[in-house]
Amino acid sequence: MGTMDFHHIVRLLLNILSFLVAGGLVLYSYVRWACRASRGSPSAVFFTSLQGKHLVITGGSSGIGYSIAKQALEEGAYVTLVARNCERLQAAKESLQREVLGLLSSKIILKAVDVSDSEATTAAIQEAYAWRPIDVLVCNAGVVFPGHFDEVSITQLDDAMKINVMGSVYPVHAALPLMKQRNLSNPCSIVFLSSIAGMNQCYGGNIYAATKYAQKGLAEVLRWELMPYNIRVHAVCPGFVDTPMSADAELPTRLGEIARAMNQYDKKKMDTSDHVAACTLAGVKKGTFLITTSSRGHWMAILARGPTPEGSIATNLWELSLAIPARLLSFKDRTLMTNVMMTMVTPSKQKTI
Repeated sequence: MGTMDFHHIVRLLLNILSFLVAGGLVLYSYVRWACRASRGSPSAVFFTSLQGKHLVITGGSSGIGYSIAKQALEEGAYVTLVARNCERLQAAKESLQREVLGLLSSKIILKAVDVSDSEATTAAIQEAYAWRPIDVLVCNAGVVFPGHFDEVSITQLDDAMKINVMGSVYPVHAALPLMKQRNLSNPCSIVFLSSIAGMNQCYGGNIYAATKYAQKGLAEVLRWELMPYNIRVHAVCPGFVDTPMSADAELPTRLGEIARAMNQYDKKKMDTSDHVAACTLAGVKKGTFLITTSSRGHWMAILARGPTPEGSIATNLWELSLAIPARLLSFKDRTLMTNVMMTMVTPSKQKTI
């Protein structure tokens, strides 16, 4: 072995050693920071029970909102259901009274409101707070209009933005001044029902995915803004859920076929609304910011969480150990999606102008 080879090997070993030492120092600093952050973060205070708490739930007459209401009522909570349709709201209340053993009708009030109407939403939130101080605000109302972006009408795009984004903004904007009045010993929570589409592409979802990114982004901002007030913020990101909203995923159309392949849709692995509700309420009690409900969602969270880690040290260490495998698996997803687009999509010919 020549002198040059020997020196090259020594330099290589020193570089590897430096890398290991630097990595160890980074990990050590990260763990120490996480320990301090977890002691001072909202996750250090949590609800042990929803007994006596007041939940205001938009989109509460069906699906995930209904399931959250049911499980909260079973724990002894009070619930305000908010939705547009009076008849569906009344039917939801009657159904809850049948399903929840011993439920008193006085534990539920109804607000027939379109959450895209700022004045009506503000009035509903104020009335709900006057009934009982709000402990948990769940922004669940949402719509989706499947189709390619340029094929969806402007009216539908506007409706999706108003209901999914502003329909979350208006309730929160109205509730925050009231929630801030609470004593710091009475923690409150704000829940945004985002989606896995708020962490990854959603083929055929057009602006729906953008609205879910917006909800998660607003949650990120409010998470820190509201920390001094002991108000915790949660972004819930389920995948496909077995509700009427996901019915379009089954359509036997070319768009549906491509979307199922691109979005890795599997009906057998769909979440139920009850499962999403259980994950949501468990996360609220623990003070978890980013709440996922499936294995795919857990993987997406590792890649899409951003620079701000969760308050739990165990969660951070677990995600840190899986970060590289998750990124490697993402190349598999990219290859799959590229193959789908190249083999299943044939661009239509446009006339030359």
